[in-house]
Amino acid sequence: MTDKPIDLARTRAALAKLDALAEQSGLKPPGVVTDADIDALEHELEEAMADNDARIGLRLPPGLRERVERYRQQKAELVPGMRVTISDAARMLIIKGLEAEEGGTDGQH
Repeated sequence: MTDKPIDLARTRAALAKLDALAEQSGLKPPGVVTDADIDALEHELEEAMADNDARIGLRLPPGLRERVERYRQQKAELVPGMRVTISDAARMLIIKGLEAEEGGTDGQH
């Protein structure tokens, strides 16, 4: 081992490059969180929270509630410490569903 200082910027750049290569090749091990994963989740949360003025109440059958909770847990596990509520998860799923139904648009015509 040498006493040479570690260049953190080069190390981070190398790790980012390895993450990108692993992602592109499909070799990313399960459970490994990349910066792209974090960015994607932050974007989903920002989009889901962008317009939260209108409140709606809805009842969900237990099976559907459990599915939304599993989705919430998956998103929360991507970034430990990031708080993802059941409401956040429901908003994200509604947005995804509407985008799929509308052909990928964000509903802003």
